[in-house]
Amino acid sequence: MKDKLLKWIHIAELYYYDHLTQAEIAKRLGVSRSSVSMALTEVRKLGLVQIKIQKPYSNKEYVAASLTKKFRLKTCQVIAATGKNESSLYQMILRSAAERLSPYWKKGDSGGISGENICFQFLSQAPAAGFSHSQIVSLVGNTFHSLRSVSLSDTILDFSRRFDLEPHVLYTPYMTQFSSDRRTYERAKNYSCISKLWNGLDCVLTSAEAFTAAEDILQMDSLEKKLQYLMEHLEQSAGCFCGRQINIAGAPLENDYNHCVIGIRQDALKHVPAVFFIAADPGHVTAVIGALNSGLIHHLIIDETSARQILELSMEYYPFREFLTARATCF
Repeated sequence: MKDKLLKWIHIAELYYYDHLTQAEIAKRLGVSRSSVSMALTEVRKLGLVQIKIQKPYSNKEYVAASLTKKFRLKTCQVIAATGKNESSLYQMILRSAAERLSPYWKKGDSGGISGENICFQFLSQAPAAGFSHSQIVSLVGNTFHSLRSVSLSDTILDFSRRFDLEPHVLYTPYMTQFSSDRRTYERAKNYSCISKLWNGLDCVLTSAEAFTAAEDILQMDSLEKKLQYLMEHLEQSAGCFCGRQINIAGAPLENDYNHCVIGIRQDALKHVPAVFFIAADPGHVTAVIGALNSGLIHHLIIDETSARQILELSMEYYPFREFLTARATCF
């Protein structure tokens, strides 16, 4: 049996390593072609040869490269799921964001941050990464973490004390009840000072979160159906990006919600040389797709599950961004 096994392995080496055909192996060894076929079958059954077919988008390096090309990013890092709990994944994403931000947020530089939950977590948990002796600027009014009663301004002030930064925060609400109230706040000195700083930012850290009040979307049982609906209804919100509702094409919606938001606008954000975007929750995929389609993001740090979902969806609806751009123009 041992001699037969060694012979089978030799046949497998000729076939898989040397790329000989079964007929060529049979002729070289003086055996029948059926014997060669049987040997190749047996080594696979015994587990001596393992054939693995891997979809290209299951490889995180491929996913990162594909997302970089598709959404015209400068860099993309896909953080692989390790089987550990969610907090460990968040920690890896926050650590990577800090490392990648630090060259753009050096001494004397000015960095902006928005008010999504994961940005709160960055401010609360980010490791030291050379941010000291620089400025930090809030990009939206004083919002609160959805799970903890802590405000963005207080979180920024605490972060500034930890890293010796100069804080600049908006002491306005995130939203007003009426757009006229928003305009009143925007005439105040605090807003005027902060909005001037927005025009000179060196970098930004932001994210996006799911937001929908549309009953049609809430009742859909698959991400594919939601995406298709959002592509056909650009008046609907795909999520909130940097404080404002956007559609799946990345454009801010002209609605009452956005008219009452106090924060940076896309026309100011597009002048920032380095916009970093972090994503760590597959539940926010449509919002992330909308943000990526805005063309405002330069650097993406994202969890593997969300990244693969976005890539698969963009392959299915190819050409993804071009279609949405045409639709947005019509809208």
